[in-house]
Amino acid sequence: GDAHALRRIRVECERAKCALSSSSRATIELDGLIKGLDLSLDITRAQFEDMNAHLFRAIAEPIRRALNDAGTPASEVHEVALVGGSSHIPRLQQAVQDLFHGKALSRS
Repeated sequence: GDAHALRRIRVECERAKCALSSSSRATIELDGLIKGLDLSLDITRAQFEDMNAHLFRAIAEPIRRALNDAGTPASEVHEVALVGGSSHIPRLQQAVQDLFHGKALSRS
């Protein structure tokens, strides 16, 4: 039913998100999604970034708060390590790098 279709959509969107970390475009394809309906959608990295711009902007606040709580200015941070699947997203990397004044990032 609908829950199965949503799960398939989520899995395929996650695959596209991963693909867009290293490619400029990805295709989301789901055959027989609902009652014989097929879905095929091309998405570019720019479209993905536009759709998620509010999330990339939102990442700054918890980082600033953590630095403030620690009493440490970003300029005194020696190494910035990104871990997890979303750390491969180029726009997220850039947002974090900007917060740390262009410091090179360590990635898992």
